[in-house]
Amino acid sequence: YEDPRMREGFNFTLQVTDRGRGGWSDSRHTDEASIVVRLQDVNDNAPVFANPHVNLTVPEDMSTGTLLTTIAATDADMGGQQGVDYRLVGGWGALRVDRGGEVVLWRPLDREGEVGAVGKALIVAEDRGRPPLSATATLTLTLTDVNDTPPRLLVSVKTH
Repeated sequence: YEDPRMREGFNFTLQVTDRGRGGWSDSRHTDEASIVVRLQDVNDNAPVFANPHVNLTVPEDMSTGTLLTTIAATDADMGGQQGVDYRLVGGWGALRVDRGGEVVLWRPLDREGEVGAVGKALIVAEDRGRPPLSATATLTLTLTDVNDTPPRLLVSVKTH
């Protein structure tokens, strides 16, 4: 169905003969029927990401609400018109993905925090077919250090 040349279906003529006298040239011993085959689309294609592996390096003090990247998928079913929904797994719990595959920072990042300087998020695209099919892209996010932590003395020192 995804091949536009086949989407419209097929028309052909079936001819039969009983091999009577005159064979194919005697209409009393032949018949024919026109047959039209129309294809029905089924959900047989999973979404496909144009770039299934994205690596980004961003400063740890990036503002919330910043668009980091767009990782969109397409689905060949329904003539390319089938919708795709996204969800995000991982990413420090600081990222969100919207309906268009746009990945946005929604919570502040901290390179010195317990999550560290490198994080991964999986962007899952799921089509709206029955049954739904899915694909996964990986976003690797590396945080660069920013001088955002003032120095602290480890022990207090008294002078006399």
